[in-house]
Amino acid sequence: MYRKIMVAVDGSFHAEMAARYAIHLAFACGAELYVVHVGESAAGRASLDRVVWYANSQSVDAHPIVETGEVVNTIVSIVRREDIDLTVASFRHFFEKTIIRDIMTTLPSSVLAIRVAHPGKMAHLRKILVPVIGGA
Repeated sequence: MYRKIMVAVDGSFHAEMAARYAIHLAFACGAELYVVHVGESAAGRASLDRVVWYANSQSVDAHPIVETGEVVNTIVSIVRREDIDLTVASFRHFFEKTIIRDIMTTLPSSVLAIRVAHPGKMAHLRKILVPVIGGA
């Protein structure tokens, strides 16, 4: 079971929707949620505040973290410092896939990469399909 889950928000719609996955997963696992914004943008800070408020309203213990620096290195530093079990990240464009790849190959935690395909279905998660590769 996950004990500590981290999600990074940047002010984008997709990051906030991915944060909903993290919130629901944290609730299901009884995990703490670390909501991170790397940078100084007002939109990113407002997004962090909304996500923390929503998490707390769903009975999830949420911890806001705001830091500056290069995104991947800063996230790696937070994951190590806070002993994060799962990092949730979102992407929308090809460019962001590079950041996701860098995070996936660098982090000392599991990574859940989310591409929000159907925003209207994000109100409350009911089913998640987990493909498993391999045979019995």
